[in-house]
Amino acid sequence: VLHDLISGKPDARVLVLCPGTLVQQWLCEIYSKFGGQVFTLLDLHSGSDIQWSRLARAIVSTSRLMNGLDEELERVPWDLLIVDECHHLLATSTLYHFVQCVARRTPSVLLLSAIPAQRREDEFLRLLALLEPDRYNPDDPESVEQFQKLYEAQPAIGRRLKPLSIRLAGLDSGEFTQEDVAEQVRRLASLPILANDTKLRALVTEMEGDPDRIVATARRAIDLVTERYRVHRRILRNQ
Repeated sequence: VLHDLISGKPDARVLVLCPGTLVQQWLCEIYSKFGGQVFTLLDLHSGSDIQWSRLARAIVSTSRLMNGLDEELERVPWDLLIVDECHHLLATSTLYHFVQCVARRTPSVLLLSAIPAQRREDEFLRLLALLEPDRYNPDDPESVEQFQKLYEAQPAIGRRLKPLSIRLAGLDSGEFTQEDVAEQVRRLASLPILANDTKLRALVTEMEGDPDRIVATARRAIDLVTERYRVHRRILRNQ
């Protein structure tokens, strides 16, 4: 992700936030993997000797950040914020607030953790709020309730999406027909969590009115539901 950003925008400003035990590893890994790309390790500097206006790429530990650098770092117009071991944010409100403020003004945010909060809805919601603040709000009871319903509906959504994808894939072999695909689109749209989605209803109406567009409509329905309602879509796994 970092390589892709720098390749397309050589002057991109990047901030890496991680626990103190990982700052040297980040510094060395970036230097060795990016052909000598130098990041400023802010833990080695006092606030007074940092040229904030010229700071382009930096690594800082969470402890050093909260020891007088948070306000200055909030003002820098970063292009990418990387938070390693991001589950630590959930235990420190001050640290969470800093990332929340920076994330709202930063085009790209990457949260890394070997301990994902997939089975704890409240923690998962707070992390998602950093990535999509306009959609998720852990401080709003109504938003929390809506997320709870969405989270609980994930298995049901998956059970409707999978057979639709299977039927689309089986069209060429003749295993399934376009009507089989259309029926699965209807079943998908009938889920209570999706029932009030006007765009999805419009796709179903479009499909019913023009049988020749069943396949295209089904694919658009999958994209729509996956993007809007699959909360794990924000998770990338690499083994």
